[in-house]
Amino acid sequence: MNKLLQKNPWLGSASGTAQFQGLILAPSIMSLYPQDRPIVLVIDGLDESDDEECVDIVAQEFPKLPATFRIIVTSRPLPEIEHTFAFVPVVHRHAIPIRGVDNIWDVCLYTRQRLDKIAKDRHNASADWPGVELRNQLIEKAGGHFLWIYTAVEILSRHVSIDNALVALLNTSGGSSVEVTMDELYTILLEKCPWDDDEFAVG
Repeated sequence: MNKLLQKNPWLGSASGTAQFQGLILAPSIMSLYPQDRPIVLVIDGLDESDDEECVDIVAQEFPKLPATFRIIVTSRPLPEIEHTFAFVPVVHRHAIPIRGVDNIWDVCLYTRQRLDKIAKDRHNASADWPGVELRNQLIEKAGGHFLWIYTAVEILSRHVSIDNALVALLNTSGGSSVEVTMDELYTILLEKCPWDDDEFAVG
């Protein structure tokens, strides 16, 4: 690949598509890929990319890789992503219901482990903090959204008063869109920042 860049220095500042075609799909590189075993690539959270070209590369250029490549892409079913992949014949879709048993179980397991650690780290908290009922309420608030519960427990782990933080989290909207509920979490985070500290506020 270094030789390719030396021979074609313009690739260093080229578009993502041109770089993928000129480097990853270059015949001299393609011949080096193993042919006797599968190569698995995982692209997690494609919907989090704000680069439309990135989505196009995954949909249009990745299928040009050798058949030994297996590519797993996770994403929310955003209309633009669904439209892009709808015309790619090699794509096999597998939907995971946000409130499906497997997904909810993962959220429950993660929540229990993180809350147990928070209780252990806080010497003034009981071993079973915050209790089964409040823990289940927090899980229900997440609505199956892993990003929500991840952000929520991060808030709890950093808050001076975990009880007050928990009350604030449980008072956020339930059943709203994930965008609305995430906005509420970020608001809680911002409200706890030391904005009266000039060094923090100015950066």
